[in-house]
Amino acid sequence: MKPQHMAAALAGIGMLAACTVAAPPEAAPRASAESAARIDWDQAIALLRSGRVLAVTQLHDLSVTLTTDDGRQHVTTEPAIDAIFSAMTLNAPNAQSIVVATE
Repeated sequence: MKPQHMAAALAGIGMLAACTVAAPPEAAPRASAESAARIDWDQAIALLRSGRVLAVTQLHDLSVTLTTDDGRQHVTTEPAIDAIFSAMTLNAPNAQSIVVATE
């Protein structure tokens, strides 16, 4: 596995662990929403089409974080719950290798 893919996979696993394990707020990994670029849904689809998305994290509030091969995170709001999964299947040439974490 390429180092950047491993980093994205570990980031996805970390987000999954943060979402599924009760831990004090100070102990949970920080989602870098502060440092993530905010993009609209159409931009998220274009990013999926680029094949550069390595990991996707979906939360119950419809927010979705896409982590790209350069380590950057992009946050968007999906139009409906689980829309990101359909979008990945229809648009991402690397859909089967994208690490997915859900809340």
